Amino acid sequence: MLDKFSQWQLFLDGHCHHWLGVWSRYQPSGKLIESYQSERIFTANPEKTIVHQKNIHHKPDGIIVNEWSLERMEDGESKHPHCQTMCTFYFSDQTVFWVPFKSANDFFGIEIILKCQSSRASVFATYDNNRKLSRFTLVREYIKGTTPIWSYNLPTQKKSSLPNVINTPGVIGEYGRGELPIDSIKTRWLSGTEREIIYFPDNIAFNVPTYFNPAKPSDLIVDWLTPTGKAERRIARYLPDKELPLFLYQSLSF
Repeated sequence: MLDKFSQWQLFLDGHCHHWLGVWSRYQPSGKLIESYQSERIFTANPEKTIVHQKNIHHKPDGIIVNEWSLERMEDGESKHPHCQTMCTFYFSDQTVFWVPFKSANDFFGIEIILKCQSSRASVFATYDNNRKLSRFTLVREYIKGTTPIWSYNLPTQKKSSLPNVINTPGVIGEYGRGELPIDSIKTRWLSGTEREIIYFPDNIAFNVPTYFNPAKPSDLIVDWLTPTGKAERRIARYLPDKELPLFLYQSLSF
């Protein structure tokens, strides 16, 4: 398990950059709502204890700018700029989770960031006041001055070349905050209103519950086919007796 102080350093090393990309929002059905160019700029203070975040949305009807500060806490962790009831975890490959604490009565949503070389993809699930899934978002980005790995020319995609990975057993490559057999994930992933899955462009699939119940939360899952051809899964798993979820990494085989 990675210690808490290494978490902030992983954030600084992997994500404290000037990112250029495309921000795309979708209905739960997969229908594209909007897509536009974006920037996310992270700048640390000299002591590297505070990071200023600036989001610039280049929408067709004008530019929207949002700004926040992220601060390293005494225990080495960081707080989400939108909502203090969300927790975070960084893998050593610089995958990032932003998910609610189990006891959260209010939360911004769910975000999992996949990073490969100088590019990253953020997948969001946003819920309304009734805890129902209202929107998916995909942000594909690359560090300014580098070459992106994403396609950028597919605003939506009904089918994916990502293999069918439902209930596929795999091997845990890395885990945080505990251990649980990865093949304990079983059924009801696609059963009516139980869960929603969207296949984003660039072979990324996001699988979340239609309703997020803080008292009985279920797995939050993203699968992707990496640019090197590896099928991988990232999971945030809530357990009955734990406030913080487990964060799991799975390499899939077929």
